[in-house]
Amino acid sequence: MFRHFGENLGLKLFALATSVMIWFYVAAERNPIITRTVNAEPRIGGIAPPDVIIRLRSETVPVEITGPNNEVETVGENDVKAIVSVRNARPGVSQLRIMRYEAPPSAPHITFRALRQYVAADVLAKERKQLRIEPRFTNEAPFGRSYGKARLDPEWAWVIGTKDDLLRVSRLVVYIDTRGGSVRADLPIQAVDRDDVVVDTVTIDPEKTHVELNLVEAPATRTLLVSVPFRGKTRYPYEVTDVEVDPAQVTVSGKSDRLLQMTSVSTTPVSIDGLTADTTREVPLELPPDVNVKDGHYTVRVTIRVKDVSKGGV
Repeated sequence: MFRHFGENLGLKLFALATSVMIWFYVAAERNPIITRTVNAEPRIGGIAPPDVIIRLRSETVPVEITGPNNEVETVGENDVKAIVSVRNARPGVSQLRIMRYEAPPSAPHITFRALRQYVAADVLAKERKQLRIEPRFTNEAPFGRSYGKARLDPEWAWVIGTKDDLLRVSRLVVYIDTRGGSVRADLPIQAVDRDDVVVDTVTIDPEKTHVELNLVEAPATRTLLVSVPFRGKTRYPYEVTDVEVDPAQVTVSGKSDRLLQMTSVSTTPVSIDGLTADTTREVPLELPPDVNVKDGHYTVRVTIRVKDVSKGGV
């Protein structure tokens, strides 16, 4: 049987080579190598110098790709990435070199012919300023409670960006979603302008601050009349005919059970000993130690009017 394999060996080898050539020809006809031009998306490659900010101005970069038809036809706009070198970027540089092109996963065998060597870019000096962080929240606490002062750690953060971007930033804020409970969380810091519009072209360092916002017992309030007690007596024949208090009532705050026991707010006793004419005095209020006047004014103006009753009439 092996003897027959050796017969006409040259013809058999020729036939095999011809078959292989025909297979490659048919395969190439079914999936030929083609070339077309597509637009690549610029991407920054590597690490930029720490003192600059880089903004690529070109949206797309034309590039010529070559490869099997079934791969080339799958490549869409911006599927290819143009990797831009930023190693030598310095303020004032307007173009950056393209280092290489990266193929999409659907076309691993394509090759590239660059049609452009550079990408237009803005290379700007990086600046920074430090601002205090302002907490923002709606004080919608459960009944009888309110939110205390928000504590932030850190209370200050750095805003980093170009000079023009930093001029736009008016303040740093952290928005707190209370949801009716106390808050303990690390929340993002945002830079906003004078109209509270977020400035998203800057970076914040650190990006978050630790927020602690606790529910506390809310003091109750009550508005009460002011009463003025007298000490002593007027000199005869004078009598007190009228008392004017300004303000006539005050709003006090404190624990609700304490305020429920109060029917009025008294001043310190006012002496009318030997009084023979109208008088006006600034008199302090007398309050329990755990009750406060809401507006912070702890005195009232008291005017006492007297008349000589021996003369009769009004």
